[in-house]
Amino acid sequence: MPWKSKTPCRYPGCANLVQSGGYCDTHKKQMHREYNAHNRDSFSKSFYGSRRWREMARVQLQREPMCAECAKVGRATLARIADHIHPIRDGGAKFDFANLQSLCRACHNRKTLRDSR
Repeated sequence: MPWKSKTPCRYPGCANLVQSGGYCDTHKKQMHREYNAHNRDSFSKSFYGSRRWREMARVQLQREPMCAECAKVGRATLARIADHIHPIRDGGAKFDFANLQSLCRACHNRKTLRDSR
């Protein structure tokens, strides 16, 4: 199977090449820090940074390692994010496995955008 060609890092002005679309290792860490520092409210920072949530998310991804949304359309994609089906801010249970699903980054981003509207 042929490999995809490398693409430039998405960080402005960076010419490093990456295997798949996104940021190089240097800018990936920087963008993650900036996202958490600027885009999340204090509740989200404390909740998603808590040991209890990180452990629950890890267990969820072990229980269901494939993306639930991709599976609905017949794609097999490795999940990277444990997502609340019913968002916490809308009354969804924080620590209930029945309110969790495993999603790939693309599906999680689409769902988060839909939920924020």
